[in-house]
Amino acid sequence: MTYSYIYFKLISTLRFGDIIHVSNYYPPLLHLSSAPLYIFGFSEDIAIATNILYYFILIFSVYNIGRHFWGREAGTMAAILVSLYPALIKLQREYLIDFALTSMVALSIYLFIKSRNFKDLKFSILFGIALGFAELLKWNALIFILPAVAVLLYLEIFPKNVCAYCGKLVGDDAYTTGKLKFCSKKHAKMYKVQSKRRSNISLNALAAFFVAFITAAWWYLPNLNIVLTRLSYFASMGGKEGDPTVYTIEGWLYYLTKMDINMGALYFVLFIVSLIWVLRKRPIEKPVQMLLFAIALPYLILTAVSNKDGRYIVPILPFAALITSRMLLDVNKKAVVMAILVAFGFVQLSTVTFGYPDVGNPYIFPTPDKPKSEDWKIHDLLEAIADNSRGGEVVVVLPDHPYLNGQSLEFYRIVGGYNFKIYNGVYLPFEAVAKNIDKIGFIVLIEPREHKGVYGEIEKKLYDLFYSRKDEFTFIKSFDLPDGHVHLTQTPPQPVVVKHEQLTEHIPIPYGI
Repeated sequence: MTYSYIYFKLISTLRFGDIIHVSNYYPPLLHLSSAPLYIFGFSEDIAIATNILYYFILIFSVYNIGRHFWGREAGTMAAILVSLYPALIKLQREYLIDFALTSMVALSIYLFIKSRNFKDLKFSILFGIALGFAELLKWNALIFILPAVAVLLYLEIFPKNVCAYCGKLVGDDAYTTGKLKFCSKKHAKMYKVQSKRRSNISLNALAAFFVAFITAAWWYLPNLNIVLTRLSYFASMGGKEGDPTVYTIEGWLYYLTKMDINMGALYFVLFIVSLIWVLRKRPIEKPVQMLLFAIALPYLILTAVSNKDGRYIVPILPFAALITSRMLLDVNKKAVVMAILVAFGFVQLSTVTFGYPDVGNPYIFPTPDKPKSEDWKIHDLLEAIADNSRGGEVVVVLPDHPYLNGQSLEFYRIVGGYNFKIYNGVYLPFEAVAKNIDKIGFIVLIEPREHKGVYGEIEKKLYDLFYSRKDEFTFIKSFDLPDGHVHLTQTPPQPVVVKHEQLTEHIPIPYGI
């Protein structure tokens, strides 16, 4: 949210040229998408409302992909299913990139389908824009979009058991010309006319990818070196976080288990059954081949990456919903089956919204997420710093706490217009903190504190460093937290305040891919 607020301020003051410099790690589209909403005020609820836009994009795209391949009924069922997957429900209530990415992946593939494999210039250009936007949401968008595009292009160039013109399955009664098969003689003639304009397809494809490049390059090119460096760093962090490696059974099954949790057990089992159902039908339908490859290749790539998280795999959930909807088309009494599935989906919705029912096993039922109302004393802490500040100091927060940390404090500091700068200590070079600790304006720590997690070791070093120099600090104030106590200390007035760049050179951003 910090970035979105900064973008809003830059846009409202017409400082468009500074947008590129706000973040050299996170692509800007999600945060830019939120900026227009801040005309209604600035709050977490308004920022999260950005996901309403992406929800409509997701439903529109999934419905129309299903409708294009198998009709309105399939599109409707797929849209309902994808709306009731627990992971996507929960991500809509958080300000994270992954839900928006899922929507733009689905939209990109729908627009490519509408381009008829680059035969239609208008939709080819729209596909290029959507692809560029997806990349401006997250760097790994390509691994979810290009597999589907590659399969459809391959089946276009080397059609087998499908009409070379429209892509629908054909039987033994197909009209054949050489090695090509067609639904009818009419489609054979239309394909012949289309083949004379094959050069237009190549030009449309070039235009689409050029537009995608232009759409994303304005941010990526100036920031490319830092993005690649940090992606390489965080992609290899899985070992520190305890993620299973690609050389283990747990590593290969990691995202399969996460799909169970992300979809809910019943929907996941139904998806597995649907996979078996569509694979046993011969020949395998062209849309099914596309969807299978669009699931399998990202799964393999993400499995091979050291840094893993269940939300990284969610962009393939629309493909899972579409495969499930294809199987449901062949089921008798579809209305009864869908009624049961929707009822079960609303029970899952209740769990991830209100915390009921609470089954207690995430592999069987979603983890309950009860609404919370907790006071983490952020505003009180900022006011205490401001009351004791001379202006311009650096504040270092030692604990890597999920709620009260340098990032959350810095966000509210910016919104409140306070004249100091706040950093998460675990993201700073330890040597720089140790060298300049006597010049740091304020230090924030939480006690009692169990040092664990990926930054547990560096957090412990920071605490040990502070305790070894504790006498050099003046205690200011302590606040009660829901899980402990936060303490604010201050160094005695110094003639020189440490410069921000002395602490922040080469700070890594604390998130993976």
